[in-house]
Amino acid sequence: MVEENEKIRTLRDKLEQGILATCKGALLNGDPARRLPNTTNISFEFIEGEGILLLLNEHGICASSGSACTTGSLEPSHVLRAMGVQYTRAHSATRFSLSRYTTEAK
Repeated sequence: MVEENEKIRTLRDKLEQGILATCKGALLNGDPARRLPNTTNISFEFIEGEGILLLLNEHGICASSGSACTTGSLEPSHVLRAMGVQYTRAHSATRFSLSRYTTEAK
């Protein structure tokens, strides 16, 4: 399990670095160190979360806006709001979850 988590963490970090380096206005939500190895949450300035999800889906990438427990809600995550994330950024928050089946190719 330790090796598997390290592999997933490495892929998650690579995904984050790529997004943050290439998407102007992208911001990591949450603590960069103390978190699960398989999940990242990123906000995109001036873009609606649903639009992001539609575009990702066109490329075969599954993601979600908001938290797993509020999937389907149009309201931004109450957790992100409690963390002080601005409403517009919380509204564009996109959650990416990786698994042991995730590879660099897909």
